[in-house]
Amino acid sequence: MAKESSNLVTIISSLLEALPKLKRFPEEEMPPPEWVTSYTFPEEEKLLTQKREIEERLRAFQARKELLYARGGRLEEAVRLALEQFGFTVEKLPKGSYADFALKLDDKEVAGVEVKGSVKQIDLEDFRQLLHYLIDCKADKKPVKGILVGIHFSEKPPNERGGPFTEDVLDAAKRHDVSLATTVELFKALQKLDEQKITPEEVRNKILSASGLCSIVENNQKAV
Repeated sequence: MAKESSNLVTIISSLLEALPKLKRFPEEEMPPPEWVTSYTFPEEEKLLTQKREIEERLRAFQARKELLYARGGRLEEAVRLALEQFGFTVEKLPKGSYADFALKLDDKEVAGVEVKGSVKQIDLEDFRQLLHYLIDCKADKKPVKGILVGIHFSEKPPNERGGPFTEDVLDAAKRHDVSLATTVELFKALQKLDEQKITPEEVRNKILSASGLCSIVENNQKAV
Protein backbone atom coordinates (compact mmCIF):
# COMPACT_ATOMS: atom_id res chain seq x y z
CA MET A 1 0.00 0.00 0.00
CA ALA A 2 2.83 2.38 0.85
CA LYS A 3 4.44 1.61 -2.51
CA GLU A 4 1.18 2.43 -4.34
CA SER A 5 0.88 5.73 -2.46
CA SER A 6 4.46 6.58 -3.37
CA ASN A 7 3.75 5.86 -7.05
CA LEU A 8 0.66 8.03 -6.92
CA VAL A 9 2.59 10.93 -5.42
CA THR A 10 5.22 10.56 -8.16
CA ILE A 11 2.56 10.65 -10.89
CA ILE A 12 0.82 13.71 -9.38
CA SER A 13 4.17 15.50 -9.02
CA SER A 14 4.97 14.80 -12.66
CA LEU A 15 1.60 16.15 -13.76
CA LEU A 16 2.02 19.31 -11.73
CA GLU A 17 5.40 19.88 -13.33
CA ALA A 18 3.95 19.33 -16.79
CA LEU A 19 0.95 21.69 -16.42
CA PRO A 20 2.88 24.97 -16.87
CA LYS A 21 4.47 23.54 -19.98
CA LEU A 22 1.06 22.56 -21.39
CA LYS A 23 -0.13 26.15 -21.04
CA ARG A 24 2.79 27.47 -23.03
CA PHE A 25 2.45 28.15 -26.75
CA PRO A 26 5.18 27.25 -29.20
CA GLU A 27 7.22 30.40 -29.77
CA GLU A 28 5.91 30.90 -33.31
CA GLU A 29 2.27 30.67 -32.06
CA MET A 30 2.57 32.84 -28.97
CA PRO A 31 -0.21 35.49 -28.91
CA PRO A 32 0.67 39.01 -27.75
CA PRO A 33 -0.11 39.71 -24.09
CA GLU A 34 -3.03 42.05 -23.42
CA TRP A 35 -0.84 44.75 -21.92
CA VAL A 36 1.00 45.22 -25.21
CA THR A 37 -2.04 47.05 -26.66
CA SER A 38 -1.11 50.07 -24.54
CA TYR A 39 2.06 50.46 -26.58
CA THR A 40 1.31 52.11 -29.92
CA PHE A 41 2.83 54.22 -32.68
CA PRO A 42 1.19 57.46 -33.93
CA GLU A 43 0.63 56.07 -37.43
CA GLU A 44 -0.77 52.84 -35.97
CA GLU A 45 -3.35 54.82 -33.97
CA LYS A 46 -4.41 56.61 -37.14
CA LEU A 47 -4.76 53.34 -39.04
CA LEU A 48 -6.74 51.74 -36.20
CA THR A 49 -9.15 54.69 -36.20
CA GLN A 50 -9.58 54.37 -39.96
CA LYS A 51 -10.16 50.63 -39.58
CA ARG A 52 -12.94 51.22 -37.02
CA GLU A 53 -14.57 53.83 -39.26
CA ILE A 54 -14.39 51.52 -42.29
CA GLU A 55 -15.84 48.59 -40.33
CA GLU A 56 -18.69 50.80 -39.11
CA ARG A 57 -19.47 51.99 -42.64
CA LEU A 58 -19.36 48.42 -43.96
CA ARG A 59 -21.84 47.35 -41.27
CA ALA A 60 -24.16 50.18 -42.40
CA PHE A 61 -23.96 49.00 -46.01
CA GLN A 62 -24.70 45.44 -44.92
CA ALA A 63 -27.77 46.67 -43.03
CA ARG A 64 -28.97 48.29 -46.24
CA LYS A 65 -28.55 45.01 -48.11
CA GLU A 66 -30.87 43.34 -45.63
CA LEU A 67 -33.64 45.29 -47.37
CA LEU A 68 -33.19 42.82 -50.23
CA TYR A 69 -33.71 39.56 -48.34
CA ALA A 70 -34.37 39.82 -44.58
CA ARG A 71 -37.64 39.26 -42.72
CA GLY A 72 -38.84 39.78 -39.16
CA GLY A 73 -36.94 42.02 -36.77
CA ARG A 74 -33.92 42.36 -39.04
CA LEU A 75 -36.10 43.65 -41.87
CA GLU A 76 -37.84 46.11 -39.55
CA GLU A 77 -34.47 47.45 -38.43
CA ALA A 78 -33.27 47.82 -42.03
CA VAL A 79 -36.46 49.71 -42.94
CA ARG A 80 -36.12 51.95 -39.88
CA LEU A 81 -32.55 52.90 -40.81
CA ALA A 82 -33.58 53.62 -44.41
CA LEU A 83 -36.48 55.85 -43.34
CA GLU A 84 -34.14 57.78 -41.06
CA GLN A 85 -31.78 58.29 -44.00
CA PHE A 86 -34.71 59.87 -45.84
CA GLY A 87 -35.11 62.39 -43.04
CA PHE A 88 -38.01 60.95 -41.08
CA THR A 89 -38.00 60.72 -37.32
CA VAL A 90 -38.92 57.08 -36.74
CA GLU A 91 -40.63 56.02 -33.53
CA LYS A 92 -40.92 52.31 -32.77
CA LEU A 93 -44.47 51.56 -31.65
CA PRO A 94 -45.16 49.25 -28.68
CA LYS A 95 -45.33 45.52 -29.28
CA GLY A 96 -48.86 44.50 -30.22
CA SER A 97 -49.61 47.74 -32.09
CA TYR A 98 -51.25 47.52 -35.50
CA ALA A 99 -48.26 49.29 -37.07
CA ASP A 100 -44.52 48.98 -36.52
CA PHE A 101 -43.46 52.63 -36.73
CA ALA A 102 -44.83 56.14 -36.48
CA LEU A 103 -43.14 58.66 -38.78
CA LYS A 104 -42.69 62.27 -37.75
CA LEU A 105 -41.60 65.44 -39.51
CA ASP A 106 -40.89 68.53 -37.39
CA ASP A 107 -42.29 66.70 -34.34
CA LYS A 108 -45.61 66.10 -36.14
CA GLU A 109 -46.78 62.54 -36.73
CA VAL A 110 -47.42 62.14 -40.45
CA ALA A 111 -47.62 58.39 -41.08
CA GLY A 112 -47.86 54.90 -39.68
CA VAL A 113 -45.70 52.17 -41.20
CA GLU A 114 -46.31 48.45 -41.21
CA VAL A 115 -43.42 46.24 -42.39
CA LYS A 116 -44.15 42.84 -43.89
CA GLY A 117 -41.78 40.14 -45.09
CA SER A 118 -43.10 37.23 -47.14
CA VAL A 119 -41.94 34.33 -49.29
CA LYS A 120 -44.93 35.05 -51.54
CA GLN A 121 -46.88 38.14 -52.62
CA ILE A 122 -48.07 40.59 -49.98
CA ASP A 123 -51.79 39.89 -49.58
CA LEU A 124 -54.87 41.39 -47.92
CA GLU A 125 -54.14 39.71 -44.60
CA ASP A 126 -50.94 41.76 -44.41
CA PHE A 127 -52.80 44.91 -45.44
CA ARG A 128 -55.63 44.60 -42.88
CA GLN A 129 -53.35 45.14 -39.90
CA LEU A 130 -52.33 48.58 -41.18
CA LEU A 131 -55.98 49.34 -41.91
CA HIS A 132 -56.82 48.71 -38.25
CA TYR A 133 -54.14 51.25 -37.32
CA LEU A 134 -55.63 53.87 -39.66
CA ILE A 135 -59.13 53.26 -38.27
CA ASP A 136 -57.85 53.83 -34.73
CA CYS A 137 -56.08 57.02 -35.83
CA LYS A 138 -59.26 58.26 -37.51
CA ALA A 139 -61.25 57.55 -34.34
CA ASP A 140 -58.69 59.62 -32.41
CA LYS A 141 -59.03 62.39 -35.04
CA LYS A 142 -55.38 61.95 -35.93
CA PRO A 143 -55.03 62.13 -39.73
CA VAL A 144 -51.97 60.16 -40.77
CA LYS A 145 -50.79 58.44 -43.94
CA GLY A 146 -50.72 54.66 -44.05
CA ILE A 147 -47.57 53.09 -45.49
CA LEU A 148 -47.12 49.38 -46.08
CA VAL A 149 -43.52 48.41 -46.73
CA GLY A 150 -43.09 44.86 -47.95
CA ILE A 151 -40.58 42.36 -49.22
CA HIS A 152 -42.11 39.68 -51.44
CA PHE A 153 -40.71 36.33 -52.56
CA SER A 154 -37.79 37.13 -50.26
CA GLU A 155 -35.98 33.87 -51.00
CA LYS A 156 -35.57 34.80 -54.67
CA PRO A 157 -33.27 37.41 -56.27
CA PRO A 158 -35.13 40.74 -56.73
CA ASN A 159 -35.23 40.44 -60.53
CA GLU A 160 -37.06 37.10 -60.29
CA ARG A 161 -39.85 38.08 -57.93
CA GLY A 162 -42.65 39.48 -60.09
CA GLY A 163 -45.43 41.64 -58.68
CA PRO A 164 -45.04 42.51 -54.99
CA PHE A 165 -48.70 43.01 -54.04
CA THR A 166 -51.87 41.14 -54.99
CA GLU A 167 -54.54 42.96 -57.02
CA ASP A 168 -56.75 43.03 -53.92
CA VAL A 169 -54.06 44.90 -51.99
CA LEU A 170 -53.49 47.34 -54.86
CA ASP A 171 -57.22 48.12 -55.03
CA ALA A 172 -57.56 48.46 -51.26
CA ALA A 173 -54.53 50.75 -51.06
CA LYS A 174 -56.06 53.13 -53.60
CA ARG A 175 -59.39 53.15 -51.79
CA HIS A 176 -57.78 53.94 -48.44
CA ASP A 177 -55.02 56.21 -49.80
CA VAL A 178 -52.27 53.90 -48.56
CA SER A 179 -48.75 54.02 -49.95
CA LEU A 180 -47.30 50.63 -50.93
CA ALA A 181 -43.51 50.53 -51.05
CA THR A 182 -41.20 47.58 -51.58
CA THR A 183 -37.96 47.23 -49.66
CA VAL A 184 -36.18 46.90 -53.02
CA GLU A 185 -37.49 50.36 -53.90
CA LEU A 186 -36.11 51.71 -50.62
CA PHE A 187 -32.76 50.13 -51.45
CA LYS A 188 -32.73 51.81 -54.88
CA ALA A 189 -33.60 55.13 -53.28
CA LEU A 190 -30.62 54.80 -50.92
CA GLN A 191 -28.37 54.15 -53.91
CA LYS A 192 -29.65 57.28 -55.68
CA LEU A 193 -29.31 59.24 -52.46
CA ASP A 194 -25.62 58.31 -52.21
CA GLU A 195 -25.15 59.24 -55.87
CA GLN A 196 -26.82 62.61 -55.13
CA LYS A 197 -29.37 61.92 -57.87
CA ILE A 198 -32.29 62.33 -55.49
CA THR A 199 -32.82 64.28 -52.27
CA PRO A 200 -34.28 63.06 -48.97
CA GLU A 201 -37.14 65.52 -49.41
CA GLU A 202 -38.00 64.08 -52.83
CA VAL A 203 -38.04 60.56 -51.38
CA ARG A 204 -40.28 61.63 -48.47
CA ASN A 205 -42.70 63.40 -50.80
CA LYS A 206 -43.03 60.36 -53.06
CA ILE A 207 -43.63 58.00 -50.15
CA LEU A 208 -46.20 60.27 -48.50
CA SER A 209 -48.06 61.23 -51.70
CA ALA A 210 -48.43 57.78 -53.25
CA SER A 211 -51.87 56.17 -53.33
CA GLY A 212 -51.23 52.55 -54.23
CA LEU A 213 -47.86 51.38 -55.52
CA CYS A 214 -45.10 53.87 -54.72
CA SER A 215 -42.36 54.44 -57.31
CA ILE A 216 -39.58 56.37 -55.59
CA VAL A 217 -36.90 56.15 -58.26
CA GLU A 218 -37.71 57.28 -61.80
CA ASN A 219 -37.08 54.86 -64.66
CA ASN A 220 -36.70 52.01 -62.20
CA GLN A 221 -37.75 49.24 -64.55
CA LYS A 222 -34.18 47.95 -64.57
CA ALA A 223 -33.79 45.21 -61.96
CA VAL A 224 -31.36 45.54 -59.08
